[in-house]
Amino acid sequence: MVLRYFLFLLAAYIVFHMIFPFGLFRTRLADMTGADLLLLIARSLVATIGAAYFVVRGFIQPAPHDRDRLWCERWTASPLARSRSRLDPC
Repeated sequence: MVLRYFLFLLAAYIVFHMIFPFGLFRTRLADMTGADLLLLIARSLVATIGAAYFVVRGFIQPAPHDRDRLWCERWTASPLARSRSRLDPC
């Protein structure tokens, strides 16, 4: 679970720093055009929402029956493989 937390926090960090418009903070508000201001607002919102999604997604625990599952017959392409084991809880 620690690896899961770390990976989602790393993904949030990457999303935030790749999208957030740090370059637009160097210009004064009076020098910005309307399009620059809208770009600043839109990219800030997208970066914040994207990073928040990954943080929340990282700290929500998966369902108990899905935590340690690596593979399940439910996802096989063959319907015959699914019908072979009816007692399998997957």
